Amino acid sequence: MMDILYSHARDAEGSRRSVREVEAPPPFRCGDCDNGMIARRGQIRRWHFAHKAKVECVPNPDPDNMLHRVAQDLIVKSFNER
Repeated sequence: MMDILYSHARDAEGSRRSVREVEAPPPFRCGDCDNGMIARRGQIRRWHFAHKAKVECVPNPDPDNMLHRVAQDLIVKSFNER
């Protein structure tokens, strides 16, 4: 099975969201290139986000991958709530 490239995207408020937790319609934005994304939640393939249009997504030069940045956001959010 292919690895999912985009399991998370930014919502309208700029928060990173998992494709498993989104219920609201777009807009979603790519965390790397900031282009529009859509949630693909079908019956055959694993759920993921995909770019709305064919774009050349240039990954952020930050060495952290998206899941690492999501974990960082969760830690900061938890810290700020206390």
